[in-house]
Amino acid sequence: MDILKVIIENTKNEIDKKKVLKPLEALLKTENKGRRDFKKIFKNGQIALIAEIKRSSPTTGTIINGLDIEKIAFIYESSGADGISVVTNEKFFNGRNEDIQNVKKSTNLPVLRKDFIIDEYQIYESCGIFADAILLIACILSPEQLKEFVRLSHKLNMATIVEVHTIDDLKKALNTDTEIIGINNRNLNNFEVDINISLNLIESIPDRYYTVSESGIKKAEDVRRLKDAGFDGILVGTSILKADDMAGKIKELKWND
Repeated sequence: MDILKVIIENTKNEIDKKKVLKPLEALLKTENKGRRDFKKIFKNGQIALIAEIKRSSPTTGTIINGLDIEKIAFIYESSGADGISVVTNEKFFNGRNEDIQNVKKSTNLPVLRKDFIIDEYQIYESCGIFADAILLIACILSPEQLKEFVRLSHKLNMATIVEVHTIDDLKKALNTDTEIIGINNRNLNNFEVDINISLNLIESIPDRYYTVSESGIKKAEDVRRLKDAGFDGILVGTSILKADDMAGKIKELKWND
């Protein structure tokens, strides 16, 4: 079974339900405020750590039982994370939109909404829940959609991370106005992970973009390799959440400080 296709189909159905309960016209009235500058996480000479919060995933199942969003966000910030990624997909990751708002209440860090965004409705929704940035996955969007979604996000003062996994994805990303490109080491069709995806693709990304490596980053040696390759940031979730000492794991991954 193609997990990605199932997730996208479910997402379409959920959006249709949301549009009935709260039409797009209502979302358009959302005040565009409370935004934090996500790009500020990138500092010269250092590699930014975006620490992720998610309750479960299709590959690992439940990660933490009774996950305390605000407590984990506090640990992340106090341990040196530069930004927080929050997975809001409900059916497959047990996320929810209010997780973004709760993280923003409990920390001063900029927050990324990570989901399968396939409709402009979700972009206005992201603005309404005060996300500072959103993830746009190149392989699930047409070149025209991707370009327009980046434009709309920036209009609403949200940064964009355009996520790529192949050279074709990257070509799409380079044809948008995004300032951040994320390379997902996980193949979303079969969920296999290979950090070499990042190490190979970054060679084709112009220096004007901030670059973030995502998935499969488990230890300081991984971070060292990615920094040496020129990455500006990393996005890490499971290896922090499953660590016996989350704060210690973050400090390990922030070795370059």
